[in-house]
Amino acid sequence: MSRFKGFYLDQNGVYRINKNAHGIGWKSPHYSRGNRLKTHIDEGTFQYLDSLGCKSLLDVGCSIGTNVQIALEMGWGAFGIEVDDTALHENGKYQKNIALIDCTHNPVIFHHPFDVVWSVEVVEHIPKDRSENYLETLVRNCGKYLVMTAAKDTVSEQEVKKQLRGELWGQHLNGQKREYWIDKIEKKGLKYNDELYKKLVKKSTMIKPFLKHSGMVFEK
Repeated sequence: MSRFKGFYLDQNGVYRINKNAHGIGWKSPHYSRGNRLKTHIDEGTFQYLDSLGCKSLLDVGCSIGTNVQIALEMGWGAFGIEVDDTALHENGKYQKNIALIDCTHNPVIFHHPFDVVWSVEVVEHIPKDRSENYLETLVRNCGKYLVMTAAKDTVSEQEVKKQLRGELWGQHLNGQKREYWIDKIEKKGLKYNDELYKKLVKKSTMIKPFLKHSGMVFEK
C-alpha cells in the first residue's frame, strides 16, 4: 500500500490523509448500519469486471468497505474513501484499505488511476455546490471504468438546510436525472457506455437494485 502517496497507517490499520488537506466533514451514528446490507455488496459485478481485465478499485463513499474487501479477496488492488468516520468500523474493528477523506471540499487525486472507480448511493447526498469536486475525484482517478448511481429525488429546501446544520442525516440533497450526470461527466472526458451498463445490471448481485434503477457506466 506504499503506492498510495500522502497516506499514513494509523494504530487501527486505517490509511488516512492529512485532514487539513481535504476537509473532513460529516458523521452519523446511523450511516453505516443503514447502508451495510444494501449498497456495498456486488460480487457479481466485480466478477464480470474482472473478466474484462480489471484489477484495481477505488470505492468513493465506501461505507464500511465491503466492496473493497471483496476486491482484495479477488486479488485486486483496492482502496476506499469515506466521509463518515462511523462508517469506517463495524463492531469496533476498523477495516483496512479505507481512509476518512471528504472529496467534496477539494478533489482527491491519486498518483495512479484505478481500473474501476465505484460510487453507489453517494452523489445525491452531496450539496449541489460541492458536487463538482466529487465528480473530479471520480473522473480523474478513472483508468478504465466508472460505475455510479444517482437517485432522482430531493428533499425540500428546508430539509436540505436542516441537514447542512446537522439536524438531519442521510437526506437526498441533490437528486437529478441520469442525463444530468451523464452530460457533466462526459464533458469531463469519460464516455457513457449503455451496452456495458446493461451487461452489469444483468450481472449485479446487489441486494437492492440500485444499479438497475439509477446506475450509469462510463468508459475512459
